[in-house]
Amino acid sequence: MSQLRVSIVLLNCNRNDDTLDCIRSLKETGEQFEIILVDNGTTPNPERLYSEKHPEVIFLRNEENLGTPIGNNVGVKYALEHGADYVMMLNNDTTVDKNFLAPLIAAMETDKRIGVSGGKIYYYSDPKRIWFAGGKFNRLTARVEHVGILKYDNELASIHTDNDFISGCFSMFRSSVLKEVGLLDEQFFAYMEDVDLNVRIKNAGYELEYIPEAFIYHKVSTTIEVDSPFYLYFNMRNRLIMLKKHNSAIELIAAVPYLSFYYGRQIIRLALKHRYWAGLKAVLYGIQDGLRGFTGRFGKGRLDLLPK
Repeated sequence: MSQLRVSIVLLNCNRNDDTLDCIRSLKETGEQFEIILVDNGTTPNPERLYSEKHPEVIFLRNEENLGTPIGNNVGVKYALEHGADYVMMLNNDTTVDKNFLAPLIAAMETDKRIGVSGGKIYYYSDPKRIWFAGGKFNRLTARVEHVGILKYDNELASIHTDNDFISGCFSMFRSSVLKEVGLLDEQFFAYMEDVDLNVRIKNAGYELEYIPEAFIYHKVSTTIEVDSPFYLYFNMRNRLIMLKKHNSAIELIAAVPYLSFYYGRQIIRLALKHRYWAGLKAVLYGIQDGLRGFTGRFGKGRLDLLPK
């Protein structure tokens, strides 16, 4: 382990308490790695806070929230430029188990076909319940599935598996693979950028390995509310971007019935069942921008026009 250079990239945006908690848990493992913290426009600038509490952490700063892909890419580029053998992207709203790293490195050192690996992710608030135990992605519908979500360990076989994606919440990349296939696609801004990168890695011939011996805990509810205008807009828009990016024209035509059902159900649910007009507006913006491929500055699209 000591001969390998491992960089862990954390992205922070107005979540200093979560980030400090994550850093604390990382340091308590006693493992050897560097922590690269990228701040995405937190106000006020928290650089002094981190330099005083954790002076060994590399602090990089974007002056505004540039989204998840750009923010993470800033840290990943730094890691690659400074000789990292492996780069981990880790959500800042997580805490790690003391054995979160070694199983991933061991597997990737043993099998050079593995381009990205990740472990089991539990709910922080319910640490026996699983949030992620492998990922499935249907390229023809852009449907994403977390294997094992809401289950307990005794309900799920804990075996190593090859996957369609490893959650960007906790994923370890071989540096040479990132240099080959590229980094996160910055047009997404939020959601599905990790799936897209994994699809590209798999298309390049590498394996995506889920390793259950490595695990962390995710404060899922602290990041964003499901059905918030932010979530609805990017979920609707980025699904269409993924479909257009990874499918032929014939495949897109074949997906029309499913997409009509999916988007129609969202519109009916928000308009008739919940009368949630802010959410409905976000969905309509997302569909429109996805169809026309509008992502705007830094991938934000019409984020600034969404209801608050």
